[in-house]
Amino acid sequence: DQDTFAGLARSDLRLLDISNGYIFSLKSLIFQSLGSLESLNLFKNKINEIQRQAFFGLRNLKTLNLSRNLLGELYDYTFTGLHSVMYIDLQQNHIGIIQEKSFSNLVSLKIIDLRDNAIKKLPSFPHLTSAFLGDNKLMSVAGKTLAATYLELEGNWLANLGDLYTLFKVPDVQYIFLKQNHFSYCVKNDNFIQNKQLIYMDLGENMLQLVWERGLCLDVFHGLSKLQVLHLNNNYLSALPQEVFRGLISLKRLNLASNLLSHLSPGIFPESLTNLNLSGNQLFSPDP
Repeated sequence: DQDTFAGLARSDLRLLDISNGYIFSLKSLIFQSLGSLESLNLFKNKINEIQRQAFFGLRNLKTLNLSRNLLGELYDYTFTGLHSVMYIDLQQNHIGIIQEKSFSNLVSLKIIDLRDNAIKKLPSFPHLTSAFLGDNKLMSVAGKTLAATYLELEGNWLANLGDLYTLFKVPDVQYIFLKQNHFSYCVKNDNFIQNKQLIYMDLGENMLQLVWERGLCLDVFHGLSKLQVLHLNNNYLSALPQEVFRGLISLKRLNLASNLLSHLSPGIFPESLTNLNLSGNQLFSPDP
């Protein structure tokens, strides 16, 4: 209860590790006496409830580890009071619903890790440096407020390649990881734009052949003038549309491994390339 840590009220406790336990609920005001605490580790407990004002008093907390617990929903009040928190780890819970303002008032938050949950819809986030959102059930990112330098969305259910036009508008985004999604069609949600920040994108293990064989969204890379690394491996590609790499004037590394390519058209690749992976294809006569 709220007196559990009262004896530490005059201490200068900076780190509290109560991981690998059997805590089921975080009660209201439980940590109110720990105003100096900077790191709280609750990894691998049985937490399925966080009461209102549970984190009240933790005004100096920088890192919060709640991974490997049993949380199913995050509410607008869940993290109230964590004005200084910079990193929250929520990996491997059972989170399916996140209320819209669960994170939006955490003005110092820089890194959020929500991997391996059951999230279908994103809430609003403050301006982040890194957002780890892989291994969830996200079907779209359209209309979401995202701002991050490092955006990890691997292993979700994204199927519309048109979502990329939305992601290219994310402020300051430099790295996008979209491996193992379901990209197989394209309806544009946003107009084509120039992006002069993105330097790395992984689209491996999708189904881009189904998009490009219908002539859809062939301009998806055209505005990425700073992109240096592009992974397109394992996409069932049997041919490369002639203009698909146009505009990639900074591209250094291109991974096309494990596709079904049997022919390469002259001039298809950017002249800036220094590393090209074509292993595991069906090439008979590569044209120099």
